[in-house]
Amino acid sequence: MANINEQIQKAEEEIKQLQNRKRKLLNQKRDEERKARTHRLFERGAILESLLEQPERYENKQIKELLEVALQTSEAKAYLDKIGAGNGWTECRTVFYMHLKSPILIKINKG
Repeated sequence: MANINEQIQKAEEEIKQLQNRKRKLLNQKRDEERKARTHRLFERGAILESLLEQPERYENKQIKELLEVALQTSEAKAYLDKIGAGNGWTECRTVFYMHLKSPILIKINKG
């Protein structure tokens, strides 16, 4: 009987250790995902700023409006469909949005 109780206690300790290990691994996974997201946000922000002429002139709201307008065009939707299908798109052009409160000139390089 004592042997069985010892085995039960040992099994319970192993369960606790495994639960702790699982918790640590889940925390590590969350940290890695958070770091990857933070890196992606910085990288994409830098890409956007590199395409804007004098990016410091614009407020976040204006940038958001620009992206909302730009992504609603049929051209943008078609491009998103293409890249979603794994196709490439090589074109360089300048887009000028006159209908925003402050016109924003961006150069889009794709390829």
